[in-house]
Amino acid sequence: MYFSVFGWVCSSDGKQLVYGKRNKTNSNDDIYTYDIENGIEKQLTNTGHVYNPLCSPDGSIIIYFSNNQQKIIAIDSSGASKYDIPVDDLSVYAFSPSGNRLAYTTYTDNNGIIIVDASDGQSNKVEIGRGNGQISILGWTQDEK
Repeated sequence: MYFSVFGWVCSSDGKQLVYGKRNKTNSNDDIYTYDIENGIEKQLTNTGHVYNPLCSPDGSIIIYFSNNQQKIIAIDSSGASKYDIPVDDLSVYAFSPSGNRLAYTTYTDNNGIIIVDASDGQSNKVEIGRGNGQISILGWTQDEK
């Protein structure tokens, strides 16, 4: 069986890899974890067309983008669903250093940055800086200000 791996990140404790993998047999792109100590791979999604996995700093939340559903989807490390955020044409996203907030931007929101609570994807929503140009890198300062 042929597959390709894309968009991998390491958990903050360095014990687990989280990555997307495409199966050439059925062209599904899904999210997997790999336990480095035990050598065990676990498939977390089975929906296909998912991209760019990202772990929260404490490893409790994994987010990814579902191209089929046009959503940022948050799951826990076992793969159980936590919440989703409907978005059109996602650009980038990033957890704050504490993991309490999530920032993202889309190509269709005039490149504004949207910040939400990472616990539910909705609370305390803030929209910042709509304007010209494309945001391709998004990060936080350590003090989150």
